Amino acid sequence: MLISKLLYPNKQDYKTDNNRQVHPFKRLNPLPADQVCFTGNPSKAASTALNEVVHCNACRNGADTLEKVLNSFKKHNNLLDAARRLGSIINKESRDHFKQITADMKQALPSEFEGSIVFRIKEPDSIMKKIVKYFMDSSEVDDIEKLRQAYNSINDAVGLRLSLHPKNLTTDKIIEILKKFNNIAEIKNYSGTNTRPYADHGALVGFINKRFSRNVDAPRIFIKTEDKKSGYKAIHIIFGKKYELQIKSKAMTRFGNWEHTVKYKPHGEVGEIYQKLNESQRNLFDEYLIKCYDHISYLDDKVADNLNLNMLNKIRFKKIKRNVQAKEPLLPESLPKELKFNFGSLNDIYKSA
Repeated sequence: MLISKLLYPNKQDYKTDNNRQVHPFKRLNPLPADQVCFTGNPSKAASTALNEVVHCNACRNGADTLEKVLNSFKKHNNLLDAARRLGSIINKESRDHFKQITADMKQALPSEFEGSIVFRIKEPDSIMKKIVKYFMDSSEVDDIEKLRQAYNSINDAVGLRLSLHPKNLTTDKIIEILKKFNNIAEIKNYSGTNTRPYADHGALVGFINKRFSRNVDAPRIFIKTEDKKSGYKAIHIIFGKKYELQIKSKAMTRFGNWEHTVKYKPHGEVGEIYQKLNESQRNLFDEYLIKCYDHISYLDDKVADNLNLNMLNKIRFKKIKRNVQAKEPLLPESLPKELKFNFGSLNDIYKSA
């Protein structure tokens, strides 16, 4: 299948921004912004095409199903049409279950965390982009199977973000949170190359094994402890009904939102400055961001009374040597000073109990 055919459907298949249809749903309790994307962006050409796409009529009336979309794709070979229809299906299903999901989450979590969790439903356009990217990156030979897998790969249609004080991000306390849920499908334990994760991998495995020993018929739970070159650190808990709970420190959340504003909000003041950087400057800025993430991880550990400088340089379960970023990183001189993160903005977090 030609890429040009995938990215550019016939003009009559979509409306441009000048004649854009307004989606009938309004956002419910949105997050300030999606967390920073570390999976990379589609090509410039793909982004241009995707930004022109709006929701199809078949999805608005609720008549679509996965099988109908797959049959249509098999007949017309139009990826963008299929992806936006699947995006609308997932969005509608998410809205149908939203109240129940949020109610279950609030009931499961300790009452003191109630003010620390926010919810959002991923918009159809955002889901569509993920489906297209999955399809284009997949090595599966059969296009129909690739599209089906892309649909099934969406596990964050409803996003829940729990931002906690570092003292509540110890291995024991995270496992206490995990015990509240019976429908966990996957646990993603992310940390930077030079930082340790919030939860010890061995302890997570022990928790899962103990649960299996009590119920041999329980569905399998996958655990992935992974380094993120970006420095990103969080626990992602994937549930069976296309929703995800992200657990991270308040400082990580605040910094991540700032990074997102800089890199993915081109019409803002700092966003415009970032857009003018050349490739070399952007690489320098990315290196600066990694050091910032590592430094925030250091501050989190220090406040949580978990910091042991000798242990951090020893191998735990990863075969790497860790370098502690104890000092606030300096913005490279060749970068505009407006791109410097104000670490003083985190003082209220670390001073709070």
